[in-house]
Amino acid sequence: MRIGKLYKTLCFLIVLVSLTSAVSAAPQICMVSGKITNWKLEPIDGAKIIFEATENKGFAVSTYSDGNGNYSSNQMPSSGSAGTSYWITIMKDGYKPYRGKASYCSNEITRNFKLEPNLFPIGGKITDKNSEPIIGAQISFEQDGGNFGIQSATSNENGSYSAGIPNRLTTYWVTVRKEGYKIYRSRFSSSDYENVVNVVLKPEEQ
Repeated sequence: MRIGKLYKTLCFLIVLVSLTSAVSAAPQICMVSGKITNWKLEPIDGAKIIFEATENKGFAVSTYSDGNGNYSSNQMPSSGSAGTSYWITIMKDGYKPYRGKASYCSNEITRNFKLEPNLFPIGGKITDKNSEPIIGAQISFEQDGGNFGIQSATSNENGSYSAGIPNRLTTYWVTVRKEGYKIYRSRFSSSDYENVVNVVLKPEEQ
């Protein structure tokens, strides 16, 4: 009888220890949330955010930003349960991918990100000496040194044009051609995010 009770007690203790170990081994969950915006701080909808553990190669979760640019994931293990850090990768068509390293949180953390476009907007107006718009002028931009090829645009009925350049805070050559006018070519330094380049063309006879 005593042996039976002792056996039952021993089995109970083994089960209790097993349950305690399982609870201790279960990963502690951390909530990660934030906002994905563009360079104007406008929300980006549908950006894919991927979290990958740097030490536990088998761990990876992903989520998407909503119409307000917000995202959240409650599947992130906290510090110590899957290593000490993780990679964050953010992808969205029309934007340069973001990849960075971050430390695990212990409970809840907010991480906001700003994505840069593949091409930064540039625009302006092409006119003659009388400020009249020139239609059909060919405008091209080439980064100083010949990197990244040439971006081009054509002026519309208002003389306006719009294009994109691959890098900000960089020196570019702008060339404007239109039959009946002298070729315009000059250098300019792109600003932080938005650029305006207006050009006045001179007729060929001058």
